[in-house]
Amino acid sequence: MKTSFLLLVLFSTHAYGQAGPGGSRNGYSLEGRDLIEMPDSAIQPYESGVVVVEIVVDSSGSVVEAKAPQRGTTSIDSKLYRFSERMARRTKFSRDGNMPRQTGTMRFVYVIK
Repeated sequence: MKTSFLLLVLFSTHAYGQAGPGGSRNGYSLEGRDLIEMPDSAIQPYESGVVVVEIVVDSSGSVVEAKAPQRGTTSIDSKLYRFSERMARRTKFSRDGNMPRQTGTMRFVYVIK
């Protein structure tokens, strides 16, 4: 059984995306910020599904809070919730001194192949 992590999308008022594996959309959006670093990590989920994580990003671009599940989550796997929160906290965005705390939502899609 081949397992893969397919998609990260961060929602706000602006969007960016490019085709990813299987035609999925990879992307991010946080007004006035760029995605600097997204950790590479492999996981073997026991189910396919979506986990939506609410994040808070500080002025240095660090994710200082991450809470799953949020509205839009289809998975009931608490291990995927914790994994998604860890991935979100390890993500780095560009600095924005005018935005000391900014809230957004990250969406992780897991697919078992």
